[in-house]
Amino acid sequence: MGHTAVMLHNDAEDVSRVERLLAALHLPLLRCEQVDELEQLLATCRECLVLLNLETDGVDNALLRRVSKACDRVHIIGITRRPYHPELEQALRSHLLTLVACPINDEELGLCLRGVMES
Repeated sequence: MGHTAVMLHNDAEDVSRVERLLAALHLPLLRCEQVDELEQLLATCRECLVLLNLETDGVDNALLRRVSKACDRVHIIGITRRPYHPELEQALRSHLLTLVACPINDEELGLCLRGVMES
């Protein structure tokens, strides 16, 4: 499968953990720290797995709509410290594949990643 993984997140420990999990799936990771960087990277992807920190400035329903339409095939996994995001209610229902709690748990994210790779 020709996936590209893109991660919008700024926690070095979480990023390292995700890189290890993706390496086991032979999937390279492109990392960005700002929404505009994410959108630029997505413009070059056909199939994309997006790991998105929901607490990043600029993450809103409109961004998630744009991200979901940026590639021919995109899967979005939200990363969050908060259990509830009322401001993202619409996007949570229609654009996110799943949410993963921060700090990232290897088993939880690994299960999600395997599911995406098998689909």
